Amino acid sequence: MESQEETIIRQNYDGNIINNCEIKSSSEIYLIKQKISENYNEITKCRKTIKKSQNDIETLKDTLYELCQHTFIRDFSAAPDDIYKYYCKKCHLYRH
Repeated sequence: MESQEETIIRQNYDGNIINNCEIKSSSEIYLIKQKISENYNEITKCRKTIKKSQNDIETLKDTLYELCQHTFIRDFSAAPDDIYKYYCKKCHLYRH
């Protein structure tokens, strides 16, 4: 049978937050370090997915810009010093 302290620590391994509990064994320390490493790996994986999606969007926008028969109209919400003042009313991309 495990002590109340071991139960608290074990419950926290399954959750996202580990409270200030007294850790006594090296296996518990190892498990916490492993969980930290897994979370860092998940963050890295998500960043790579986001970067790939951003690149895919840019490629698709370039393709759309080349294929569209643009009809550019003034974007009245653009500031006077904005680079992009006109957008296509068909594809909604700004004029280069």
